[in-house]
Amino acid sequence: MIGRIVAVLVVALALGPAFGAPAGAAPSPPYVLGGSWQSSDQRTVQLRVGQINPKYNTGFGQAKLIYHNLTATNARIAIQHPKPGYPRKLAATKDTWNYVTSVAHVVCTGWGIFRRCKVVETVDILVGVDFTPIDSQGNTKGIITGFCVGHSGRCPDWVRTAIP
Repeated sequence: MIGRIVAVLVVALALGPAFGAPAGAAPSPPYVLGGSWQSSDQRTVQLRVGQINPKYNTGFGQAKLIYHNLTATNARIAIQHPKPGYPRKLAATKDTWNYVTSVAHVVCTGWGIFRRCKVVETVDILVGVDFTPIDSQGNTKGIITGFCVGHSGRCPDWVRTAIP
């Protein structure tokens, strides 16, 4: 656990100041921007370093993805290539949207022309994104969570590695 905390702090320090921080002020590490990309509906999605409280399963950002055994790449693929019908706005929120995509666990046997592959399991990844602005420059909180639908806690390891 200490190693993860140190890793998050090292990443936060390496990424530099967060958007919207006053000049010369150190950003709050959870809100340090870790990356951004365009969604399938042409919105800018921001990934923040984030934080997690595992006791209450609360948090956001990359810390929440790691807690659920997902990577930023898993989240990006879900956001850029969602299933038909997604993204969907959460009714009880101001501007939070869910993106869902399916990931297949493929197992192959044999070699060369005798190689055979089959899908042994499919899991949906859900990524929640909050587009509500958090500062005067229009930066958003970004990714709130990502998890495997139907799996409590961590996603299977193969989900994390299925998308390189």
